[in-house]
Amino acid sequence: MNQNLKDIISGFISGWCQVIIMQPFEIVKVRLQTQSASNPYYNGMVDAFKKIAKEEGLASFYKGT
Repeated sequence: MNQNLKDIISGFISGWCQVIIMQPFEIVKVRLQTQSASNPYYNGMVDAFKKIAKEEGLASFYKGT
């Protein structure tokens, strides 16, 4: 297998892993950043994970992926 093909395959695998692992954290980060400062819905990162999973399901962490 030549080096270019190895580079493409390793790039694909690392990009896929990054999306699978980091996407839920990005969803929580955006929800925390866009909530109302005067009347926040989430009380931190763990609370946001719990509420999103309970109210919208685990698949909601990958919406738009």
